[in-house]
Amino acid sequence: MVIGTYRMTDFQLNTIAPGVIDHSEWTKENGHNNALRINGLGAPRAFFTPILRETGVPNVSYGEDYALGLIFSRQYKIGRIYDVLYLCRRWEGNSDAALSIEQTNANNHYKDSLRTRELGIRKKYTEELKNRNEIKRFIDSQLACWPLAHHNHEALQTVQTKELSINGYTFVVQCNAQRAVSTTAKVDKDSIQARPCFLCKENQPKEQKALETITANRICVNPYPILPDHLTIAHKDHIPQLMDENIFSYDDVRAFVQKYPDYALFYNGAHCGASAPDHLHLQGVRKTDVPIIPNVQQLITHAQTIDIRSTYFSYLEEEEDYPLYCSRIYLNTKDYFCPLVILSSNTHYDDSLLYSALAAFPPDEDGKEAKFNLLLWKEGHLYYTVIFPRSKHRPDCYFAEGSEQMLISPGALDMAGVIVTTRQEDFDKITEEKVASIIKEVGITVEEAEKIPGRYFDEKAKRKRKYEEMKELRQAQKQDE
Repeated sequence: MVIGTYRMTDFQLNTIAPGVIDHSEWTKENGHNNALRINGLGAPRAFFTPILRETGVPNVSYGEDYALGLIFSRQYKIGRIYDVLYLCRRWEGNSDAALSIEQTNANNHYKDSLRTRELGIRKKYTEELKNRNEIKRFIDSQLACWPLAHHNHEALQTVQTKELSINGYTFVVQCNAQRAVSTTAKVDKDSIQARPCFLCKENQPKEQKALETITANRICVNPYPILPDHLTIAHKDHIPQLMDENIFSYDDVRAFVQKYPDYALFYNGAHCGASAPDHLHLQGVRKTDVPIIPNVQQLITHAQTIDIRSTYFSYLEEEEDYPLYCSRIYLNTKDYFCPLVILSSNTHYDDSLLYSALAAFPPDEDGKEAKFNLLLWKEGHLYYTVIFPRSKHRPDCYFAEGSEQMLISPGALDMAGVIVTTRQEDFDKITEEKVASIIKEVGITVEEAEKIPGRYFDEKAKRKRKYEEMKELRQAQKQDE
């Protein structure tokens, strides 16, 4: 945005008070804050139209230019031209001349409301910047003192990549030899018991530190990254990789993406991508590096709505003023390569929605947890969770021999569009058809997915009955007391 300067004149172009309007109180260092202390930003105004279209113009008849100036100066520097660019002729019927006290008060009230709202938004924006810087400083400090992590993160800059476009969806294939430690990891029970857990604090390298900002979780730099600034978020206790509502706080996960909105978190089930199935953990990467995220609205558009929950309540604990609490579950079986489930919500208090959905997936052979991968992030005031139900851990090509073998072991990121190969030969020969075939093979069938809505509502009814039983029990206990 650029703002110029003008001069007040009469109809004969003679200068009248207050003369040149240049808003000289604006400074390069603090102009964006000075804007909150005045009633206007001057004129003429020019806007960079792509950002203006993204922002939108307030639908009011007064003060919309001031509102835009506050919005633009929140994140961008505003350019100022102090030469007089035009003459402003004032006459008796001008909208700014001889206003009634009522109209003046109404105008001032509107601009006061803009400033009040802007102060709240800027506080939140400043906090987000602080959190972004906190993560970046932590990663930089770890790479500065941990040679292994530094080498592997530096190596990402020279990793070979190629983009494959499949049915309108982008998949990025990378040749990342450092990931062989995870791709080829032995995850059978005997192998797990034979090695120390590398996610437990006492077994980690002395250089590896943790950013302990979330209840029960430790944020660590991943020493074998798939993407830049790759994080591992491990539970402080050595407990199994199970998204069990008794031990896993989904609310903590959403608190992470609320605090660090540049990040998406992903979860690999114990039998579909987790190289440490004995220790509960998630991983975090930047949202901009995950191909499926920009396509979530398209996936929702083509999905079947399973459930909508909507309730009005007092929403005081959020700075965002959204009185409508609304959660939705969608099932897409059509235009991706495997069926997937999407949850969207404008609050983070509906754990039962997630666990009812997970209980609707085909059960795993060990009966502990269905196979699935999960990806979660926050966009604006909405939380999105994409869940990929899985039928198997590794595709047949992983176990094949000779030229038919491809050491690809899909996890959440692979399902979401980042295919990791660890051998040059696999990178060279992988094709669009092979990627689509692998994703389809490890996902569930459409026929299996079509059973999910029925299972979901059965689970929902079961949870309701359990809740009613607990409620009755509590009432009986109170009566006894």
